[in-house]
Amino acid sequence: MMLYFFYAIVLSMLTLLIAFPVSINNDKVSKLVLSIFGFLLLYLVIGSATFNNDWIAYTELFEDVKPTYDLFYFFNFKIFKLLGFSFLDFYLINQCLIFILILYFLTRFTSKFIFVILFAILVIAAPNLSILLRYYTAFTFFLVASYFLVVKKKHIKAIIFLVLSITSHFGAIILFIFFLSYKYLNLKKSLKIVFTIAISLWALKGFIFYIIMLLGLGSFSYYLIGEESSLAGGVFASLPYIPWIIVVLGRHLYLSRKNIICIENIKYSLLYKLSMFSFFFLILAFSIQIILHRYVEPFIIIWSLYLCYTIQFSSKNSTKYFLLSGVISLVFVSTYFKYIFPIQIKGDSEWLIHYLEVLNSNRYEIFKGII
Repeated sequence: MMLYFFYAIVLSMLTLLIAFPVSINNDKVSKLVLSIFGFLLLYLVIGSATFNNDWIAYTELFEDVKPTYDLFYFFNFKIFKLLGFSFLDFYLINQCLIFILILYFLTRFTSKFIFVILFAILVIAAPNLSILLRYYTAFTFFLVASYFLVVKKKHIKAIIFLVLSITSHFGAIILFIFFLSYKYLNLKKSLKIVFTIAISLWALKGFIFYIIMLLGLGSFSYYLIGEESSLAGGVFASLPYIPWIIVVLGRHLYLSRKNIICIENIKYSLLYKLSMFSFFFLILAFSIQIILHRYVEPFIIIWSLYLCYTIQFSSKNSTKYFLLSGVISLVFVSTYFKYIFPIQIKGDSEWLIHYLEVLNSNRYEIFKGII
């Protein structure tokens, strides 16, 4: 009950926040101001945490640094220890880096609706954003690299961020498939392509898992074996994300039939193709849930950004607010399936527990008495 009360407060504040950005120009000043407030929001909810489900394991890794594929963390752990910092200090700095990368990527496309996007991220992905420190660092590096490579055509910068991505978490190498498949993700035949590849992936999932394990992605191979689930269990765990995929595909289909979008719109193409790319992982996640947490859920950044980015194709403010309301409704649908529905079915909610761990550990105790 207290969680519903908390979300009601957040939604009320959000309503006031989105009323302002809709009417402002997307200039440098507004982008800077909204980015600062967005950074503070991320910091207060996630950056200020002092504990999560993987905190002890990360602390042990920090205290006993061993050679690893994740060179970015290996060297940074060494440097922070040499300077006398604790893992708590490292966590804060690392999260600030992730926040900056997220906000940089978002504001390349829109700043008007940034709080709606951050609302989606904080409600749905916050637990894993705190827990999966290395992977989210790699993922956000990957997003920035995709922007530089596809939109700006700055290959040197793109390569730098791709190297940072793969050295942050070697499992991010799987994301590089996106660049190899980019030109084959045809916008006009997207639904046909999505379902054809999805069915093929499902049929070949055993072979795909074998190749992944053959690559020797650190402990990732262990998770592939240890977290295999039934189809019913995989679909149940995927319920928070399936509505997003359906709405994104539906939105693209609507814009295509109305001839509203233009294939030459590089930013639109990048966001939609990234969304399509995540759908392939969703199919595999029906069997392996770690794929869901690492290769599907982080794309909430893309899905919410895509939907907010397409609002510009509507001329009426009433339509814009309707679309914004739709995005917020999706957030609450995901909230129900991720945190509440498991309680009704199983009697407990693993991710609600993880989220409360993060919030209750807040160094400023700003959630004390609320949750």
